[in-house]
Amino acid sequence: MHPQVEAYILDLEPERREIALLLRDLIMSSAPGVEEAFKWKVPFYGYRGALCYINNRKQGLDLGFLQGHLLSDPSGVLEDRGTKQVRHLNLRNKEQLISESFQQILQEALMQNEEMGGKGYSW
Repeated sequence: MHPQVEAYILDLEPERREIALLLRDLIMSSAPGVEEAFKWKVPFYGYRGALCYINNRKQGLDLGFLQGHLLSDPSGVLEDRGTKQVRHLNLRNKEQLISESFQQILQEALMQNEEMGGKGYSW
């Protein structure tokens, strides 16, 4: 684990820490070659370009997909907060991470990055 990412996660309150650790594991194991970094004071994950980030907010942990505007989101769980491309998933419990909709979103985000070949946000 990247040392700054580890410090960020360990600094979270216990319930959010548990969610963040599971989320990190799911992202890192989602495809060979997923990378972890600490940018703009939050954990970032890359796969053939920037993929997503974790941000601790008042409402819960925020998972931001940098090319989220390209995701189909059939279950309607992604939030558009007024940015052109980023879409957000507010995580309040671990059950959201084991849901089929989360897994579909993550896999689709990985596929989008593969198709774009690093032409999105630079990593």
